[in-house]
Amino acid sequence: MNHIIDFHNHIFPENLAPKVIESVKKETGFTPFGNGTISALRREMEHSGVKISVILAVATSAQLTRPINEWILKQKAEDLIPIGSIHPSLKDYKLELNFLKKAGVKGIKFNSIFQNIRPVKKHHYVCLLGDSVNTVTILCGIKNPRIIF
Repeated sequence: MNHIIDFHNHIFPENLAPKVIESVKKETGFTPFGNGTISALRREMEHSGVKISVILAVATSAQLTRPINEWILKQKAEDLIPIGSIHPSLKDYKLELNFLKKAGVKGIKFNSIFQNIRPVKKHHYVCLLGDSVNTVTILCGIKNPRIIF
């Protein structure tokens, strides 16, 4: 049996979703599909025949990294796979990476716009999410950041 997996979705708490969607429109000029809620995502999944959606957190500040990760992890379900986030200015990122690893998270999301990752900055993280320890370097190119493992 074939399953369709949508691997790039962002969802937000019901009370914050309208504000976040407006912010995305303002900051990027892009109008997101849907209203950013889990209920809207599930309706679209059913309509489109998507069996599993990967839901991506974006830590918009160092202080909000843990609450955002905790919220996205609570959304985990048979049809929803959460991916955590680390804000580039988070001082104790290793603690957060270990938290995500213990929670079973298999990846981390970075966002150049909402995390203020810009060219000429270089950030290093120790990636503890896999079976081995890797150094992750985010290199910010002229147009798009690249993650190198």
